[in-house]
Amino acid sequence: MKLEIELIPAPLQYKSLNKLTTIPIWKSIKEDIFQKEGKKCWICNSETQLLQAHEFWEYDNKKHIQKLIAIHHLCLKCHMINHILFATETKVGEKVLSDNNLTKEDLIKHFCIVNNCSKEDYEAHYKKQVKIYIKRSNIENWKQDLGEYRKYVEFQKKLF
Repeated sequence: MKLEIELIPAPLQYKSLNKLTTIPIWKSIKEDIFQKEGKKCWICNSETQLLQAHEFWEYDNKKHIQKLIAIHHLCLKCHMINHILFATETKVGEKVLSDNNLTKEDLIKHFCIVNNCSKEDYEAHYKKQVKIYIKRSNIENWKQDLGEYRKYVEFQKKLF
């Protein structure tokens, strides 16, 4: 699947690289991505002015480690699918969808087009990801590994 639902476990929410760095450093990371990848969505290749940097994480469920493996720009639809619970179950997410004339059904349709699958395939994927999310959210002692991106946090520490 090219486009997947990626639900961040509750204990790790709001602990992203974006939150660990200053705005100028985050803008620098985003500019580096534009230079390497151009101004298109990493997943669906749509060219749009509204691209959002998305952190891709890997999970070691036995050692309880969340590792940052990549950051890529995504279009709003792909990004909202990644964070479907945020998009459809929070006031902020619902406002983002509303402000962009999008609905949950629009996101599901986008998921199916990008993955060349049915709505039933989407539902099965959604249910599987929610089960994983619940299991991971019950683990309190997660550790984070920022991988190659730790240099940005270390650089920031030197500045302050």
